[in-house]
Amino acid sequence: MKKYKDFDEFFETMNKDKETKIRLYEKDYFLPTEIPATVMLELHSQMQAGNETLTEAKQISMAIQMLGESNVKEWCEKGMTMNQLAEIMKWSMSSGDAPTESKKKMKA
Repeated sequence: MKKYKDFDEFFETMNKDKETKIRLYEKDYFLPTEIPATVMLELHSQMQAGNETLTEAKQISMAIQMLGESNVKEWCEKGMTMNQLAEIMKWSMSSGDAPTESKKKMKA
């Protein structure tokens, strides 16, 4: 008999109830415990191409993937700088946490 694994079920339970939160602009954002694979693929692609730094356009694209488009837009409208956005991204990547757009609607 062939082996079978239901990864949909496995992935659903693997990070259930695992989240952390950040406070930014007097609002709480709830963060999942994993970074989207698309972000890691983009970083890998950039490294393979010999790029040691990311353009601002690439940084924003990755921030949107990690943090959610409406979050990034909201923060930018409140005056966030590229350096501040980069700090949130670095923290998210080093801690394994990335805010999601759906969770950001939750307020404290």
